[in-house]
Amino acid sequence: MAEGKKEISPRLHEIREFCASTTAHGLGRAAEAKSRLARIFWMLIFTAAFILSVYQISSSFHDYLQFPTQTEVYLVNKERLFFPAVTVCNLNPFKLSTLINTALWHNIVSIVVFFCVTFCFLFRREIVLSTSHIKSWSPAINIRL
Repeated sequence: MAEGKKEISPRLHEIREFCASTTAHGLGRAAEAKSRLARIFWMLIFTAAFILSVYQISSSFHDYLQFPTQTEVYLVNKERLFFPAVTVCNLNPFKLSTLINTALWHNIVSIVVFFCVTFCFLFRREIVLSTSHIKSWSPAINIRL
């Protein structure tokens, strides 16, 4: 043991080494402090900052979990509404006339019919699918359960 220096325990040495290498600024300052008073000062600053941050975070979570909302609804009746001119352009590169004669189209229609039959069975409803615009299919499909 060197003269004038106390021997510290391995655990305290690890704690000081951690404090010196961490990115938490107050702990690093406390570990590198020359005097005991400076070390206590930095530990108090760090503890106060930590307590304030925990308080702020818990307060924010508490406010968030309260779901505070404020909604104001105004009803305004207008006699005439002006709509802007809108042009809808079909940018779809696939043509329906080309798609109809493929196996993919028949699979898509089969899946739609399957879901319609399932819906009718589960909810006891009637669905009429009109397919008269499709040349390769029968004029209409009636599903009744």
